Amino acid sequence: MSSPALAELEFVSGSLDNELKYVIVSGKFEHSDDLSPFMELAVSTKATAVAFDSPGGSVYKAIELGHLIRLLNLSTFQPRELNCASACALAFIGGVTRIAEPGAIGVHQSSFSQDLQGTKADAVEITQRVTADILSYFDEMGVDPKLLTISLQTGPDDMRYLSGREMAEFRVTTPSEPETTAPTYRSTPPKTARVPAPKVVPQDQNRSRERAAIAHRVPAALNGWVRHPKGKIDLKLRPAKKSPAVMKLRNGMPVRILGSYDRWYQISTNGGAIGFAHHTWIKVAQFDATSAERRLIQIKSFQNYDDALTFSRLMEFDTSIYLANNGWYAITLGDSYLKSDALSLLRKAKSLRAVPDDSFITMGNTYAVKVCCSN
Repeated sequence: MSSPALAELEFVSGSLDNELKYVIVSGKFEHSDDLSPFMELAVSTKATAVAFDSPGGSVYKAIELGHLIRLLNLSTFQPRELNCASACALAFIGGVTRIAEPGAIGVHQSSFSQDLQGTKADAVEITQRVTADILSYFDEMGVDPKLLTISLQTGPDDMRYLSGREMAEFRVTTPSEPETTAPTYRSTPPKTARVPAPKVVPQDQNRSRERAAIAHRVPAALNGWVRHPKGKIDLKLRPAKKSPAVMKLRNGMPVRILGSYDRWYQISTNGGAIGFAHHTWIKVAQFDATSAERRLIQIKSFQNYDDALTFSRLMEFDTSIYLANNGWYAITLGDSYLKSDALSLLRKAKSLRAVPDDSFITMGNTYAVKVCCSN
């Protein structure tokens, strides 16, 4: 049994030479962990790197932290004197730049089975789902899927610590320049400024995203309630619309968000049911989306803030810009409306060719932050 000190995650900030700021994540990953303090600490201290002292725990909570690390454009570094094993490795690979000393990252089977739930009859299906989720996450973070094979070959009561060569081969670590070895806890981790732009993203768009990321951050989705135009949703067994339904949830049903990936939330209800709901089906309490039954009219969306702002300024009427939880910027008519008013206004605006033909009405559940308004 874990000691009380490892019962939940803790976040501590520090600095090296009064210049580089970092956050150390310690403790065991649990479904109930609140990651908003991590985000607030990283932002307020202007941290650029993260290190870990964790034995692992919940796969999905580790993936959620990895996504948050990537969203905040943070690097990860792992000295051997600290411990990052099991599911912790999933959080580590969220770094845009990743450096670790040989033997500092440990993997084994249990890192990929902590989140299994249900009866034995469901075990095979759920194991396949978790495996698919991890492989999808590896692909997103640029990690070789062969890492999963190495992990599954190591029993749950054992631990495989990766060598420096293995971490480089499986892309657990990223190439650094000009250093050839990972820094220790007391030395300076790499800065994120040298991280190349992702492929297929033009350099000017990447710079725009980096500038926007400084000012606009998607809050961690922690809890909320069901909100769907049809008044209810099917809680899914897997993150797919064709997946079997676990149960029906009606609008207003409060939920806790356990994890987020591939446009789906893993959620739990007050009654203990666990399943998946699409991002568009949940009103996240931490987001700036519309309240009650009001609607927004989206007229355009852009991948970077500069383009969104330019388009908004060219409009002859009031607009708002929202940062959505997928990283895109949505431009809407400047106010929210009752459903009937929104339908009438959108029809009139289209007939006058005042808005694009593909403009549409939305509850705005995925709109995380209202970042700008213009006249």
